[in-house]
Amino acid sequence: MKIRVLLFAVLREKMQRDQVVCEVKEGETVLTLARKVLGSILGDLPWQASLLFAVNHEFAPRDYILKEGDEVALIPPVAGG
Repeated sequence: MKIRVLLFAVLREKMQRDQVVCEVKEGETVLTLARKVLGSILGDLPWQASLLFAVNHEFAPRDYILKEGDEVALIPPVAGG
């Protein structure tokens, strides 16, 4: 399945794009997808605990099982004042 992944904030900066399309197998979760997309740029940094996921414009748990046509947003923590 092909899943469109939207990137925000520091993820967008690191990847130098605002979205990617990723191939996933049936039964894979949003966390698995995030590891595929971000693993090469973030490696073993402790990013997984603070990352939020949205699937089709709704917040979703990390164990959400992806379906054909889903659009996933990877939302890192944001600080500011």
